[in-house]
Amino acid sequence: MDLAFDDHGVDHAAHIVAGREIDDLDDALKTSANRIALGFISGALIVGSSLIIAAKGPGKSSHLGTLGFVFAAIIAAYVAYGIYKEGRR
Repeated sequence: MDLAFDDHGVDHAAHIVAGREIDDLDDALKTSANRIALGFISGALIVGSSLIIAAKGPGKSSHLGTLGFVFAAIIAAYVAYGIYKEGRR
């Protein structure tokens, strides 16, 4: 096996391996950032929907507030499924 060294004695194969590790780290950070962003969106939908329903008064239904809760539940289920699916690899 012939290793390629440059003029300074740096092994290019080591740079290729380090590049792959950086790509893996980049993918993991992107996945984490996406999950955090979806968590913030879901939380904002829950808070906003609660405020809409509370503004209507007790015993009165708000379709917009209910729709917000449904979307928040869908987003939360999507994030939970993604975490479950990734854990099974």
